[in-house]
Amino acid sequence: MPAHAPLIEHFLLAARSSEIRTLDQLAQSCQLVTSACELIHELQRERGISNIYLASGGKRFGTEREQQRKRSDTAERHFHDYLRHVQEGDSRLWGSASLFHRIARVLLQLEDLPELRKGIGDQTLDTATSTEAWSGLIAGLLAIIFEAADIATDSEISQALVALFHFLQAKEHTGQERAWGSVGFATGRFDPELQARLQHLRDSQQRCLDVFIRFGGESERAKWSEIEASSGTAELVRLRWIVDGFDPASPIPAGISEIWFAVATERIDRMRDVEQQLSASLLAMAQSRLEQARKALQENRSRLQAEPDAESEPVSPLSLLLESSEGKSASLSPSGSVRALYDLLQEQAEHLQQMSDQLEEARSALTERKLIERAKGILMQYQGLTEEQAYRRLRESAMQANCRLVAVAEKVLGAVEGSVPGRASPGSH
Repeated sequence: MPAHAPLIEHFLLAARSSEIRTLDQLAQSCQLVTSACELIHELQRERGISNIYLASGGKRFGTEREQQRKRSDTAERHFHDYLRHVQEGDSRLWGSASLFHRIARVLLQLEDLPELRKGIGDQTLDTATSTEAWSGLIAGLLAIIFEAADIATDSEISQALVALFHFLQAKEHTGQERAWGSVGFATGRFDPELQARLQHLRDSQQRCLDVFIRFGGESERAKWSEIEASSGTAELVRLRWIVDGFDPASPIPAGISEIWFAVATERIDRMRDVEQQLSASLLAMAQSRLEQARKALQENRSRLQAEPDAESEPVSPLSLLLESSEGKSASLSPSGSVRALYDLLQEQAEHLQQMSDQLEEARSALTERKLIERAKGILMQYQGLTEEQAYRRLRESAMQANCRLVAVAEKVLGAVEGSVPGRASPGSH
């Protein structure tokens, strides 16, 4: 028996206990994500309805707007109820300073909702201002989910959060396409700037969906394939052709705006089904991982408390270390106290290494997103480009250089930040 066996046992079990605490807090974060998802969906729908209402001068979707406001209010109340649950100490939310800051910022943005709705009702806002206001609020909610994914320390949960976040982001781009397309169809015209914006939103949807397909579950991917092959998607494609081939000499009848909204809404509602399935899988996974960790802790305690086998020969720590380094099995009788300690150490090391490898894969997708967003921001700041133009510039550069978009983003960041004294390079973050 090692002289410090009780101390070794304490920290072996403490490692498992720490994992349980982390998983418990992560499960609470998953609850936050689910609540945010509900609110995002309702606000996306209200944004589209508001655009048609504004573009039609208040002649269309007045009743629908009032009905949707009530749905959004219900989702907002659920979101607030969960956060009060956390505030009152009934649960411990896993988070960072950045996550809590994001939550506070969204709560402040929600305070401005009545004023936004009044401006829409009074027709004192234009569609562009309204859309930007709604999109800013939704972006804040999506940032909460991004932060939850970015700080998740369990590999399975992290991958599930990455899949969910990117699917939600794809759905948000689809929602923005619905909102801006509603403006064009309601006014009967699509200028080049609006056409470019809609094309950018389509490209952004696909980019996010590619990440979702990489990390999403098999059933969720299959459900998405069904949506892509549906008649509703085919109808959406036909309406997109109208947008791309718009001729100013042939105005589009304003009534088509309602057809556009219905077709785009059907797609978004079906995406909501996939989103809910992803959320349910995430919650179930968090609970399952928590139960597994608790079971593993109990098994570890049992193995460490087991009485040594009197007939077994004592095993020295040195022989166990040599055996492990040579890759030989360390699965002899667990009744020996030394054997139990070293077996558990080796099993935990392998468990942590596997989690680390899978976690790195999931976080790479989030890191790439951060780099691309920062590169777009730099192009917008220093070259006066819009977001769509900045993204198009990055994409064209990637195609010309035959490399990935993230590689171009890294070059942009390196060129700008490397030339500013005191600024760190992108890879140092």
